[in-house]
Amino acid sequence: MFGLGRKRQAPRPVVDASINIVVVGLGGMGQRNCAHVYDSPSFTLYGVQDVNQSVSASVADKYKVRSYSDFDALLSDEAVDAVFVCTPHFLLAAYGMRVLGSGKHLILEKPMAIDVEDANALLAESERAGRHIAINYARVHTPVIRRARELLDSGVVGEAETIDIRWSSHKSAGYYQGAHSPTPDDWRANKEKSGGGMLIMTTCHAIHYAQYLV
Repeated sequence: MFGLGRKRQAPRPVVDASINIVVVGLGGMGQRNCAHVYDSPSFTLYGVQDVNQSVSASVADKYKVRSYSDFDALLSDEAVDAVFVCTPHFLLAAYGMRVLGSGKHLILEKPMAIDVEDANALLAESERAGRHIAINYARVHTPVIRRARELLDSGVVGEAETIDIRWSSHKSAGYYQGAHSPTPDDWRANKEKSGGGMLIMTTCHAIHYAQYLV
């Protein structure tokens, strides 16, 4: 959905009609997403919220936006168009349901939910509420994937008949123990909270861009 690894540009482009987004969950990924929303010409980083109020206040001060005291406060703010939920995996679906129920559009960090039942419930609530869901699978916007799509669409390399995904990844112990978050938590090392291992943590990106390519 948003570009990866792009350096901050200042000043941010001014647009006439932008979408006010509040980012919820300000761990390492949440703060990266704040930067991407802030830099986008199509969105306005309207506010942030985290259970750790000191972190929320610090990020809000960095971008000169509002820090909400709690989740209910932002859901009741009519100026908010969409909420970008960047919580640990096991909280994504529950927070997402509340966002849709409040009448706001929803952006979720991958993997959307840790089981199919919760994912289907989110889709059903989106239909009921008439609000959109976007999942932040950003790697389809990288140059190599875009180029591969162009080659497939043009017919230069023929049609894809099979897909072979091989994924190797090294994560430090700190990744699983919360060392990369301003509020350390070991949820990634807990199967019930993370939803599984490498497949749901990172390989899901490859499954998504394989779908995108074909």
